Amino acid sequence: MIDLAAGDWKVDIDRNPAQDGDPEPTDEIKTVTATGEAAPADPIAGAVDITAYSYGFEVPDAFAAGPQVWHFRNGGSQPHFLVLFGVPEGTTLDQLMQLVMFDPSSGTPLPASGLQFEDVAQVSDAQVLSPDQAEWVGVDLQPGTYALVCFFPDKATGQPHAMMGMIKMFTVS
Repeated sequence: MIDLAAGDWKVDIDRNPAQDGDPEPTDEIKTVTATGEAAPADPIAGAVDITAYSYGFEVPDAFAAGPQVWHFRNGGSQPHFLVLFGVPEGTTLDQLMQLVMFDPSSGTPLPASGLQFEDVAQVSDAQVLSPDQAEWVGVDLQPGTYALVCFFPDKATGQPHAMMGMIKMFTVS
């Protein structure tokens, strides 16, 4: 669900990739107009509140396993999004930061004893949200260790927010 303010909005219609040597279809940009006032979205009973703010996430103290709806809100002053990763049990924030900060162009490999890219699995994500916007995301969590990460580039430094500490690890039981 997207809450649009009144006005004109551009929508990028992404065409499916070409098949069997056909030319690649061109994306199409369409303009849609939102008019009037939409009724406010009703809260979803039992939704888990997740709030992004400048370089962090506010999450509940505990997460239960199973299907659930997350109410993801941007409470910060910059755009944010989230990617939810499953990580091996026992992974530390320092290990995850080492992976996030790794520059493959350096020619230096990751330490063999550390967290590797293949150890991390994307579970879900949420779209980029402007400040004070929200969306609902369905997730189905298995028991384990997870990390919320925002890779949106900081407007002052250009660095992904994750490199500035916007990572939150948690355990699902």
